[in-house]
Amino acid sequence: MYRSGHIITSLLVYIAIIQYCYSNLFSDYLLPIYLIVNVFGALTPDIDIYLKRIVKVVSHRNPITHSALIPLALSPVITIYISYFQLYTAFSLGISTHLISDIPSRKAVDRLSIGWSRVWLLLNGIVALPIFSSNWLYIIF
Repeated sequence: MYRSGHIITSLLVYIAIIQYCYSNLFSDYLLPIYLIVNVFGALTPDIDIYLKRIVKVVSHRNPITHSALIPLALSPVITIYISYFQLYTAFSLGISTHLISDIPSRKAVDRLSIGWSRVWLLLNGIVALPIFSSNWLYIIF
């Protein structure tokens, strides 16, 4: 999927989920910031496109960048600074929608077959969901 597809999908899913959970979404003065953070999250897995220009070993659909690693790494920080949970939700939901929307693509994750690539993207897309990521902390610690 192209960048614009990732952005639109991520924004639609974010607005739908947040509108369902919080009835006063459009009255929140920080909404533009949440939307920008959501777009940034939706584009984060494709950072490997730019990294391969610097580091020749990295290829597009790298298993590290197309995984739930970043939201899981941010989870402990969010438990300490709970006031940033809305930003974390927007960012990790952007990553999650990116990974899940990459499933129908014919391109595989680097070093995986198409079938395993789809399994990888689905599992990491689910784990990158904000609610799942924050619940992991209670299981681990």
